[in-house]
Amino acid sequence: MAQDNISENSPPITDWNQVKETVLMLDTVVTQLGWTLRDGDGSVDTLTKSFQSMVESASAILTAASNMEDGPCKEEILKHTQGIYGQMQHAIVAFQFYDKLSQRLNHASLSLEQLAELVGDPVRLNNPDKWHEFQQTIRKRYTTEADKIMFDAVLNGASLEDAIRIFKEHEAESETPDMVFF
Repeated sequence: MAQDNISENSPPITDWNQVKETVLMLDTVVTQLGWTLRDGDGSVDTLTKSFQSMVESASAILTAASNMEDGPCKEEILKHTQGIYGQMQHAIVAFQFYDKLSQRLNHASLSLEQLAELVGDPVRLNNPDKWHEFQQTIRKRYTTEADKIMFDAVLNGASLEDAIRIFKEHEAESETPDMVFF
C-alpha cells in the first residue's frame, strides 16, 4: 500500500492490516521466485539440448578419428576431442549445482506460499500445532542432511549466521565432488 500520498491530515486507514500486508508481500516474493525459476529453466533446457548435441558430435569425431591411420593429425583430433569432453564434464557439474539451486528456490517458493496461507488464516495463525505442522512439512522437503541440520538449528534458536556456519561445516564434511564421466 503506497503511503507516499498520505498526509498528516488524511483520515486514518481503517482497512489496513499488517497480516494482510505481510501476505501481499509474501505473494509478491513467491511470484518473483516463480518467474525467475521459469526463466532459468528455459535457459537450462536450451543449454542441455546444446550439450547433448555437442556430446553426439564429439562422439562422432572420436569414432571417425579412431578409423584414421595413426599419425599427428589423429593425435591432434583425439587430444582436442578429449579437451571438449573435459569442458563438458565441468559444465555438467555446473548444471548439477544449478539443479540444487533450483530445488532450493522451488522449496523456498512453496514454503513462502504456504506461510502466506498460514498467516492469512486467523484460525491457523494463532494455533501452535498448525505452526509445528507447517515447520515439519518444510523440513520433510529438504533433500540434504545439511539443509535439515540448518533448519533444525534455526528452530532451536540459533542465529542465521550460526545456522549458516553449521550448514557449511556439515556440507563440507559430507559432500563429495560430483563427477560425471562419459
